Amino acid sequence: MKAQCSTCQQTFDTESFGPQDCPHCGMRVHLVDPRAQPREEPAAAAPEPPAAEARTPWEEREKRGFFAGFLETTKQALFHPRELFEPMTVSDTRGAFSYAWIATTVGGVFALLWGWIQWKTQAAQMANMTGGDPQVAELIGQMVPLMDLLYGGLGFVLLPISSVISIFLGAGLLHLMVMMVGANNRGFNATFRAYCFGQAPQLFAALPACGGMVALVWSLALSGYALIHLQRTTGGKATAAVLLVVALGCLCCCLLYGIVAASVVAAMGGGGLG
Repeated sequence: MKAQCSTCQQTFDTESFGPQDCPHCGMRVHLVDPRAQPREEPAAAAPEPPAAEARTPWEEREKRGFFAGFLETTKQALFHPRELFEPMTVSDTRGAFSYAWIATTVGGVFALLWGWIQWKTQAAQMANMTGGDPQVAELIGQMVPLMDLLYGGLGFVLLPISSVISIFLGAGLLHLMVMMVGANNRGFNATFRAYCFGQAPQLFAALPACGGMVALVWSLALSGYALIHLQRTTGGKATAAVLLVVALGCLCCCLLYGIVAASVVAAMGGGGLG
């Protein structure tokens, strides 16, 4: 076959492809076999795009509707928490706060109502058990309007305000513990949203008897689970943060009960000495 030298442009006869010397100028010539396919380098795997962060149905209530957005978010939080928290964005706090405020306030209204009914029942039972003692009857008579005021008046009036305080106080304490255990990977917004949407079980406070305890335990567990996804942390660190909040709450309750008990004992001692 004929080949052409790329240097002197002269043609010569050859029987093979590959590197060889030109018989005219002596320069090295590389003859490429046209039948050979060029070797293709394997394409590098494209990096996986980051998962798109999503808003909750509640935060899309303009499109879904107020009640539909709230109910769908509550359903996901209670029964499909991974679907809710894994893709959840951490860039907004207003929607999270409004959801937590509604859930806490609605549950609190029913909890106050059941507490009020329970108090009225207990007051009637105590009045029947006095055996006609005028002093005990007078004491119960003084307590009834006071408790009615606390439950029926101040309780319902102050509940929306106390819900706001409890949300920011609870989220702040939780974030403090998140920082203590080294789980603060995405800032306060992540903790705040985990705490707020973790308040979905507060609706169970509307159930009489054990509803309040169910709401408390479930909310703590759900907030801890939400931390795993929103703070991108481990289950151990999230659990430790929640348990530290529980421990601090128990300590504060013990101190409060101790102060009240000491005050009662001091008052009784003072009355006895008088």
